[in-house]
Amino acid sequence: MATAAVAPAFEDLIQSLPQLHDKGKKLSSVDFDWALHPGGSTIITGVEKAMGLTPEHLRASYEIYMNCGNSSSATIMSVMNQLRKSDGRENVIACAFGPGISLEMMALKRPNQFLDNLPQEDVD
Repeated sequence: MATAAVAPAFEDLIQSLPQLHDKGKKLSSVDFDWALHPGGSTIITGVEKAMGLTPEHLRASYEIYMNCGNSSSATIMSVMNQLRKSDGRENVIACAFGPGISLEMMALKRPNQFLDNLPQEDVD
């Protein structure tokens, strides 16, 4: 049920960010890496299917879920940290679920090369 809310939320988000439109064409879900709150395998695979994604789009979510499990919606911070450490698409969709059927979603942009070369502190 929660995964059914992801597609409308994504469409609303993209519609509200015209700077993410490529020459008048809106970007689609597959144009982003996804930092998805790994609230369980059903949520991850449900969003993957609902949004037409591949496991590669959700690689950080799968990795955190397999290695750390689900520690509530705050787990998304671990997923974003995992994405920060790897190369990927320029834009990222972060999506977390809360109590009941609540959903938070935002579009993020990876830092530019200058910021990537600054010293980074590992967060566990």
